[in-house]
Amino acid sequence: FELELDIREVIFALLQKWYLIALSGFLVAVLTFCVSKFMIPEKFESKTSIYILNQNEEDITYSDLQLGSTLTKDYEVLVKSRTVLEDVIKKLKLNVSYDDLENMVSVSVPESTRIVEITVKTTDPTLSKEIADEIREIASTTIAEVMNVDAVNVVEKANLPEKKCSPSVGKNTVLGGFIGVFMACAVILLVVMFNDTIRTQDD
Repeated sequence: FELELDIREVIFALLQKWYLIALSGFLVAVLTFCVSKFMIPEKFESKTSIYILNQNEEDITYSDLQLGSTLTKDYEVLVKSRTVLEDVIKKLKLNVSYDDLENMVSVSVPESTRIVEITVKTTDPTLSKEIADEIREIASTTIAEVMNVDAVNVVEKANLPEKKCSPSVGKNTVLGGFIGVFMACAVILLVVMFNDTIRTQDD
């Protein structure tokens, strides 16, 4: 069984069915818009950061900064440890589990720095800020004790987010439209490829 594909035939078929392609793109875009606007909860992001440095070190060398970068995973594990997050839940009287809170928190360390950025995403902007600040305070103490550093300084306190960080309704709608168009084109292409009807003398 040989499958021959005539590009001109494919283009002609797509042009013939342009209204179906447009309709598919429109319907999927509308569906994506409705899901993003009315079904996906809005989330707000608050970020805080700390600076970790042993005060006994008089000079900071490049190797020191490299070492700080390699400790990214250590910082993440400590910040998101059960001890820290369960203490946060207890102090803020949150009605969430450890796993739920862990999924709300992300930790990053910018390259060649000892700055630890803690980001919290929730459906409430005020709650995001409160959790981020509390995690920073408790994690700072934990890091100082566990990693034996002299001080963990606050670089930035958590901000109160004014705008949602997700979902992006416009972006999702446009993406949905492209997906709808692609799906329609794919179906038309398959129909053309597997159409074995004899239509011309050459066929």
